[in-house]
Amino acid sequence: MKTADDVIKRIQWDQMLPKEYFVIGYLDRFLGVVEENFTTFSWENLASVDYDVLAIPQHRIQYFKYKTEKVWDKTERKDVMFGSTGSKVGIMEFMEEVDKKIRDERELNIDDDDYDSDDDDDEGATISLPQQINTDNNVHLIAEEERSTHFIAIKISDKDIIENVTKVQNQIIEKEEILQDCCMKKGLLHITLAMVRLEGQEGIEEATKMMKALEPELSNILADKNKAKIKIENLKTFGQRVVYAEVTPAHDDTFWKFVNIVRASLEKASDLVRSSNSFDYVPHLTLAKVSRPVARERRSKYIETSYYQEFEDQKFGEQVIDNLQLCVIDSSTRHDGFYNTLTELKF
Repeated sequence: MKTADDVIKRIQWDQMLPKEYFVIGYLDRFLGVVEENFTTFSWENLASVDYDVLAIPQHRIQYFKYKTEKVWDKTERKDVMFGSTGSKVGIMEFMEEVDKKIRDERELNIDDDDYDSDDDDDEGATISLPQQINTDNNVHLIAEEERSTHFIAIKISDKDIIENVTKVQNQIIEKEEILQDCCMKKGLLHITLAMVRLEGQEGIEEATKMMKALEPELSNILADKNKAKIKIENLKTFGQRVVYAEVTPAHDDTFWKFVNIVRASLEKASDLVRSSNSFDYVPHLTLAKVSRPVARERRSKYIETSYYQEFEDQKFGEQVIDNLQLCVIDSSTRHDGFYNTLTELKF
């Protein structure tokens, strides 16, 4: 059976395999098996890396996944990557099968008639990656022609906001248990600034550089932490299907300058990095959205106002804008429960 080192090297050097969509499951001495995106790791010699770089001995690696499915597993003696244990499906065919499965599941959850059809904001943990196919020996990431592949967002970390959001969600679930799967998981709470479509590896690299180039200017704008706060308060809906909390900036000029710089950078980018926003920007924090499968089962896509009415004027808390994330629309998550990210800026 091929080793973990063999798999690592192939992912590193095979241009047909997009590194950012591979996940490693490794054994942590305290937490057990932990999953992390392949690109998060450093593969230098352990003795040469800094203390803040994520690096692990290769004998701790238990498995590799492509998106949601294992392609190599030490315990199960599974090897789709090379076929060394008798797999009859090659890695490229396997990836296409996974992409088709994800696309089919995704189509069940998409409702183009929704006000806020941003895939990241409204599908919560059911977010899927776009289909990947092999065309003319190049890997192209597609999900229909114009669908978003990534999004830029502020991660919610304030404990009061998370606690108060959970209270509302628990109330909704108490009224109708089937809506549990429609509530945004606390680790995924975020405020979207822009939806993005990246074309292939070149688009990913350009977007990553774009984000890093924004850091000095954005840090300067957010230098005054009192002005860099946003209040999360009140409950509203998009068509009675999406329940969200309003975002109120502590200082309008600071917030909108921050947002506009990020969104303007997308407009200046090449065709490989395109804004895919479909609606006027309404800053909000999604708490719950009824997915299509749940809507079919309960014969309604609406959430009754009475389920959350007592919280309509709720003050959830304040979030300091201390981060900016370029997130992958993906069904898997980082070690902290948030979306997989290509870039994370901290201010």
